Amino acid sequence: MSGPDLRFTATFAPANAASLALAVRQFDFQHFSRYSVTAQDCQQHARQCSYDLYIDTRNYLSIVGNIEGTQPVNVWIHHTIAVCQEALSIERGYGGYGDPYLAEERRLLRWLVQIRQLAPQSWQMQSGGDGYAYSVLAAGTSGAELLAYLDAESSPLRPR
Repeated sequence: MSGPDLRFTATFAPANAASLALAVRQFDFQHFSRYSVTAQDCQQHARQCSYDLYIDTRNYLSIVGNIEGTQPVNVWIHHTIAVCQEALSIERGYGGYGDPYLAEERRLLRWLVQIRQLAPQSWQMQSGGDGYAYSVLAAGTSGAELLAYLDAESSPLRPR
């Protein structure tokens, strides 16, 4: 890996954007809480967007305080899941905390792949951050490839 942060991104068919957002809202999160972001910078689209952000419960108040500008604090280690239009991203600052957040991220991805109309058109896993450029660790164009990657020994999405 070339940096401490991990970022997973998946792109779905643009026509399925509303279905993607609804499916993720219906997922049974245990360790993440949803926050609706309105007209803020979006990493996926490099412009201002409104989107759903799921934040690990451990850092929820700090990250929301940063977004709203009410309680700025540097949060180095975190887990976030963003759903913006046809894109889903999972970010782990400094590799995150591991389980139970890692297990929940994996469970979400497995669940989404099982929804036929939400088959990912492309996905990739990257590492970088803290002065390092992001580099691609793995990439694919189907749900089957994503499932195989989730089970691969080298996958940072796999529990150790």
